[in-house]
Amino acid sequence: MKRGEIWTVTGSGYAQKPRPAIIIQSEQITRDFDSVVIIGLTSNQNSTTPIRVPIMPDTSNGLKALSYAMTEKPLTVKKTDLGKLVGHITQLQLRDIERSLLIVLGIN
Repeated sequence: MKRGEIWTVTGSGYAQKPRPAIIIQSEQITRDFDSVVIIGLTSNQNSTTPIRVPIMPDTSNGLKALSYAMTEKPLTVKKTDLGKLVGHITQLQLRDIERSLLIVLGIN
């Protein structure tokens, strides 16, 4: 499991059916714990939440439709709730998510 990978996730209060989510936490921490911090993906842009980061589908991320990283809803799930590896986002997309997280968490 690496930062920036997209995995399907179920359970842990996240979703009843497999949904895509991006691993956002440090790989070192991921190795040391049985849980992982994710950012869920949705097809809903939600115009009242401009901090969602768009992710266009392509062969490297494995998404089938335009999706939005819900940076306003970071979530910790058990590693056992991760299903299959779908793909990965680009470094630029990861940086956009990091910038959005700074706003969400109030970090200057």
